[in-house]
Amino acid sequence: TFLVATEMEGKHLPKHVIEEFEAFLRCGVLAYGFVRLRCEKCHHERIAALSCKKRGICSSCGGRRMAETAAHLVDHVFPRVGVRQWVISFPFQIRYLLARNPKIQSRCLEIVLRAISALIKKKLRKQGATGQLQTGAVTIIQRAGGSINLNPHLHMLVLDGAYSHGEEGNPPRFHWLQSLTDDDVKALIKTIALRVVRHLKRHGHFRDDTQYVADEDTPSGDVMAELQAASVQSKIALGKKKGQKVKRLGSLGKIIDINPETKAPLCAAIEGFSLHAGVYCSPSERKKLEKVARYIARPAVAEDRLRFDSRGDIMYKLKHPYTDGTSILMFSPLEFLEKIAALI
Repeated sequence: TFLVATEMEGKHLPKHVIEEFEAFLRCGVLAYGFVRLRCEKCHHERIAALSCKKRGICSSCGGRRMAETAAHLVDHVFPRVGVRQWVISFPFQIRYLLARNPKIQSRCLEIVLRAISALIKKKLRKQGATGQLQTGAVTIIQRAGGSINLNPHLHMLVLDGAYSHGEEGNPPRFHWLQSLTDDDVKALIKTIALRVVRHLKRHGHFRDDTQYVADEDTPSGDVMAELQAASVQSKIALGKKKGQKVKRLGSLGKIIDINPETKAPLCAAIEGFSLHAGVYCSPSERKKLEKVARYIARPAVAEDRLRFDSRGDIMYKLKHPYTDGTSILMFSPLEFLEKIAALI
């Protein structure tokens, strides 16, 4: 029905989106294939249905990948040093560009990581560290927000310090970052915001006079562009509640003239950019580190927060209520599929 609804408007979903939906409907269904398992000692047998192994919307495969990723990071990647989680989110108009353009996504990630690494190295040198310093990070890009909206944002697990190269035959030495202050985070988010906006404007995605997203970034006739643009703003793109086509997603203020706000310890925001660095795992807190790693690698949709009401509409309970008191979002089945499609 959802595919027909898009076709009735003379548009078609991309092939990879349709394949993701079809694979999800086959995932875990024995009729579509299974593996037969047998114990060599007791000869007990059982069968396991084949999974779709997709990376988009399947909560089962996503949950399995979440657990495997977290265990791998803790057991084989992160050394026993302090690790801090850095989370950065972007203004609405930049979220749309990140969702549509992988090159912009990669470049923005590079800008953020370079800024964080520079801050760590600068503070370590003030602490007396010498030589060539090298930190490390693992980043997972989450595409979904807490309300099943399209919200590409970065979750980074960054070593809370840096290594210096030892002399020949000696192992590298780790230098601990002794402190991180609210002023550090405020200065960092302003630097990141300025660099990201400057990069996007340099490549023609914003106009100098209005600073709007360029019209060519929302191609006419592209149903995925409409779904994603509407999802970024938590609006409906198709059906009876369809709003006007989104061509422009707002303006960016003059970041250079604005001071960042601090809403919580080690958390700062400026003009839609937000940076949070309040979660820290000490070298001995390996279970906490794995829990944080599971969080950043979690699936897009939490199935335990989904319910049907008596009319067949879908209720999605928010993890954190909105400031206006909203705690549950309501979707018709087609509206829900629309939101899921935008995340793929």
